[in-house]
Amino acid sequence: MEAIIHISGVIGELGYSSQYTFASLASDIKEAREKGATSFKFVIDSDGGLVDEGFLMASYIQSLKEPTTAVAVRVYSIANIIYFACDKRES
Repeated sequence: MEAIIHISGVIGELGYSSQYTFASLASDIKEAREKGATSFKFVIDSDGGLVDEGFLMASYIQSLKEPTTAVAVRVYSIANIIYFACDKRES
């Protein structure tokens, strides 16, 4: 089963109402695995955000043993690093 995870809003905690953090990503992946995910599709719609948070998220995605695909909606600034961390990319 392919899990679809939406990475949207600002990357990291910057005080915006729409933000996505490393903790959000880890939680979403854990939940998807508990539901039987065998691959991940990350739909990215972000203007960017915190550099350290983006690199942490990219590193975590690269460490996944399951196949990963990134789908670009808006992939600006640090969100590019997350996009390129996946095995496959779509736009």
